[in-house]
Amino acid sequence: AGNAVVLKPAEQTPASIHYWLSLVADLLPPGVVNIVNGFGVEAGKPLASSPRVAKIAFTGETTTGRLIMQYASENIKPVTLELGGKSPNIFFDDV
Repeated sequence: AGNAVVLKPAEQTPASIHYWLSLVADLLPPGVVNIVNGFGVEAGKPLASSPRVAKIAFTGETTTGRLIMQYASENIKPVTLELGGKSPNIFFDDV
């Protein structure tokens, strides 16, 4: 309770997370979901190494996950990594 979320979408698909937020924004208090766009070294590294970020969850390439673990270890924070796989989702109208 009371925690905010910072989402850093993949560089190739930044618009998808903004679209998702437009669908749920009226359900959430202002400032609860925040989006940071940018490339990994410019945006991801500062997030992963920041002492203000308490937990990291990442889905993506193994090499990137290794770097994120390295950055997060500077402040000894929990990290959840889903690496190397493809995890598509399909949502039907009756969900």
